[in-house]
Amino acid sequence: MAAITLDLSPTFSLGPVELAWHGVMIAVGIAVGSALVVRLAPSYGLDPARATDGIVAIAIAGIVGSRLFFLAQDDAAALLDPGSWLGTRGFAFYGAMLAAPLAAWVVLRRTGAVLRYLDLYALTFPLGMAVGRVGDLLSGEHYGPRTDAPWGFVYPHPDSETPLRDVAYQSGAFYEIIAAGLLFIVAWRLRRTFGPPGALLCAVVAGYAASRFVIFFVIRDSPVVGLGLRQAQWTSLALVAVGFVGIWALRRRARRFAVASGRSSPQISDAT
Repeated sequence: MAAITLDLSPTFSLGPVELAWHGVMIAVGIAVGSALVVRLAPSYGLDPARATDGIVAIAIAGIVGSRLFFLAQDDAAALLDPGSWLGTRGFAFYGAMLAAPLAAWVVLRRTGAVLRYLDLYALTFPLGMAVGRVGDLLSGEHYGPRTDAPWGFVYPHPDSETPLRDVAYQSGAFYEIIAAGLLFIVAWRLRRTFGPPGALLCAVVAGYAASRFVIFFVIRDSPVVGLGLRQAQWTSLALVAVGFVGIWALRRRARRFAVASGRSSPQISDAT
């Protein structure tokens, strides 16, 4: 059987501290995305220091939002028990996607350029996500069905997340790395053509959600809730719709602004 073997423990020791590949690679992904944000900010007419403030807010809100969203999906009653909010396992990334833009808006609302900051974060987000998902891949998280395909993954280590040690599985994490990498390439090449501020954010959200909708036909760690679709897929469809409606609304607003200003073509205008 041709397959890729990853014989690693999900955790490793760094001196007296035990670290998990999952958390380490998320931190590396955040660092990579943050470094690119700070480097690009001046070319977008944005303040790198203020962009960093937004990154800190996004990181904190992402952790809190993903944990609370997971609890809301898994056991809504747990939301009433603050003791259940803390935990090292049990996070739903869509919670981070919902909480992070709101946190950035709260921190940056007085800059007059919230949507331009959000566009910059959205541009770098897929790259950070691709890096962060490497930790899931190394640990065997988000696995799918067995496969004989050459891109199947075998996890011999006894602590890996897959149930069997001598079987190759499809990896949802691997597919997410590919999808996020492609989304970053597309967003990077088209970053100057999306029109009004906020449109790039909406496009990236819709693109990422669409990719997850497809990938969750493989990943099995989200329950089926209706019409054969998993909970994460219904959330994906909702975010795709929000993304397209957002692009339409922002472009419509830009056209109305252009008409009101007596210009022959829509001008890019930030909306806070």
